[in-house]
Order: sequence, then structure tokens, then C-alpha cells
Amino acid sequence: MLVLIMFLAIAAAGAAFLLSNLVPMVRSARVRRTGTLVTGTVTGNDLKRVGNGGSWRIPTVGYTLDGHRYDARLANYTANAGLREGTAIRLAVAPKRPYRPVAVELSSWPTVYWSLIPLAVGVLGALCTGLR
Repeated sequence: MLVLIMFLAIAAAGAAFLLSNLVPMVRSARVRRTGTLVTGTVTGNDLKRVGNGGSWRIPTVGYTLDGHRYDARLANYTANAGLREGTAIRLAVAPKRPYRPVAVELSSWPTVYWSLIPLAVGVLGALCTGLR
């Protein structure tokens, strides 16, 4: 019974991780579809702490929208390496939320794939354990 609970907890953690990644992906897709397209430049990489002492480098970009200059973190960047400063990047920006730019070419799918691993392990483990 304890093993079944453990697998269900792993599945729940995977589902929570999946949901936490899908919400920003849906928002990013909406901004890509309806936002204003601009070209920005990578101005640096901020560190975002995650998990047990790990961190991601999230690029900050500078861009001009409606005559105003903005510097903000990318809303949809999920890789660990960051981007090289000075790199030009196409952005989609919602005019009502100019500090949440979305990189047009970047995808958040890798984090979704990673969240499927604990979900699958938990579900399959619970099924196999429950079949005894």
C-alpha cells in the first residue's frame, strides 16, 4: 500500500509540474498570435533559482514598443544556458503587458516533455502496484 501511495505522489507531482508549465505556454501562444511583433536585443541573463540550489539563466531583452523603451525577462525561455548578449531576437508583446515579452522562435515544449516523465512513472507504477 505504501508503494502505491508513493507512485500516486510521483504522478501528482508530475501532473502539477505539467500544469505549471502549460499555463505559461498557453499565455505565450496567445501573445504570439495577438501581440505586436518587435525586434529586441539580448541585454543580459538573469539567474532564476529553481529546485535544490539549481538555477536557469533567463535572458533579459531590450526593445521599443510604441515609442517607449523596455527591458524585461523573456516570459517563455526554458533552457539553462541563456542567450549571448547582443543577439537580436524577434518578440511578440501584448501592449497591455509590455514587461512580458515572448520570444517568437523559442518553445516551451521541452519542459512539458520533462514533466511527462514523473507523470508516466507514477501512473504506470501505480497501475502495476495496484494489479498485485
